[in-house]
Amino acid sequence: MALLARERIHPYYAQVEFSDPGKPDYPDWGAGETGVVATPSCVAVGTRSDHLGDVDIEVWIGPPDAEAVMGEPKWTGLVRATGDHAVIGNTVGSHLVPVSLTPGEYQVRVFTLPLGSLADTVVFSLQPVGTQGHDVDEGTV
Repeated sequence: MALLARERIHPYYAQVEFSDPGKPDYPDWGAGETGVVATPSCVAVGTRSDHLGDVDIEVWIGPPDAEAVMGEPKWTGLVRATGDHAVIGNTVGSHLVPVSLTPGEYQVRVFTLPLGSLADTVVFSLQPVGTQGHDVDEGTV
């Protein structure tokens, strides 16, 4: 796997995202019972509260091997990138950092650390669809 981006982001309202800036469709948190919500163009991840400090976000691409270190993903699903980049960060705080990406569909797996606690690190693992040799189903929580 190759590291595409690593950033420290202030998680306003205890959330960070990976999204397509050309398709601003932020997912609805509903009653907030889940740690990850998604639309076809955005994955939002619940984190520790913003008053506890910044959160680290990493984006990796390539053959999946993160489970060996990080356990089971918190969420797995598909996200479509329509331009030459996606963004990571926090929409509420207007802190979105571009991540170079080829347009297309990606299987996205979300990992959070520390395990079993409110996240201070969020890892997005991307795999371009069509390079895995099989289809990927829509996201599951």
